[in-house]
Amino acid sequence: IKVTGGIPDINLENAQISVSSGHAIDIQGGNPTIHVRGKDNQVTVSKGEGAGIYVAENHTVTITGNSHEDAITVTGGGGGAGIGGQWDTSGALRCSCGNINISNVTITAKGSMSGFGDCASGIGAAGGGTVGSISISNAIVYAEGAFGGWDIYSYSSAAIGGGYDGLSGSE
Repeated sequence: IKVTGGIPDINLENAQISVSSGHAIDIQGGNPTIHVRGKDNQVTVSKGEGAGIYVAENHTVTITGNSHEDAITVTGGGGGAGIGGQWDTSGALRCSCGNINISNVTITAKGSMSGFGDCASGIGAAGGGTVGSISISNAIVYAEGAFGGWDIYSYSSAAIGGGYDGLSGSE
């Protein structure tokens, strides 16, 4: 799913969205609302690089349900946040992300690590990127940042918020 502008409504009802690489839901522009219905919604990047739900800088995604009974699991791949930014090797380095609003829903969000040691948050930035704003109201959120390391060094990203840049060692 790609959003390039406007304020579209995206309805997910027990949806299973899985891509091998790239963003499963790609918000390049606009300010969409994702309406979650049902307990079995999954958005996953299974092998390559990509955020589960990518949110470009200066744009906003709202993820909402009717109650905590509505649930979604979002997983990034190869340095991608579950919801937010994405580290990539193409030179675009979309580590930063826009605004994320979550309400009336249960969310499980998992970040991932790139092959270069860059870690993405569960909800927020990847690598050394910045985050617009994150608003959570009347929601249950389980978030997990990526963890990595080489030899005696270990590092990780925040569950909600910033990532870790494996090349420069900055958060």
